[in-house]
Amino acid sequence: AALILKCFHARYSEVLVKAFCTYVRPILEYCTPVWSPHHIGLIDKIEKVQRRFTKRISPLSNLSYNDRLLFLKLDSLHARRIKQDLIMCYKIINGLVSIDSSDFFSFTNCNRTRGHNLKLHIQNCRLDVRKFSFARRVCPVWNTLPTEVVNACSICSFKHKLDAVNLDLYSRY
Repeated sequence: AALILKCFHARYSEVLVKAFCTYVRPILEYCTPVWSPHHIGLIDKIEKVQRRFTKRISPLSNLSYNDRLLFLKLDSLHARRIKQDLIMCYKIINGLVSIDSSDFFSFTNCNRTRGHNLKLHIQNCRLDVRKFSFARRVCPVWNTLPTEVVNACSICSFKHKLDAVNLDLYSRY
């Protein structure tokens, strides 16, 4: 991220953000459903990369991190990891990847009047290895999604409807 700021003499925020999103963010988000951290300290270390980068954009240096994100129309990296988890969950449930959904998820058998019909059962776990895994991490967030998002007819439709959902409730930032 510092190299991007060093290479561009003109400090146009649009250009710098585009370069950051093209060169740095893919490295920070590679395979996040597999490795997404759960310790606050590790989440902060990853988020610090984007926080420092946005702070060094000159007109934004006095704003808070959330205000800088709003101004630049960026999501926090933690919220983006949650979104990637939900997209992978949608792909697994709908058979869009060659992974058996029963290896990760089981559906609840309750017919409640609230929520959608694809609620996932949250398994109890003794060990931290399983407790912080993808399947366990994504279920509570998936179960709170609106019905129209979960029942989207395609992955593009799901992503578009997911953009309208406020994931800041699950994000630390």
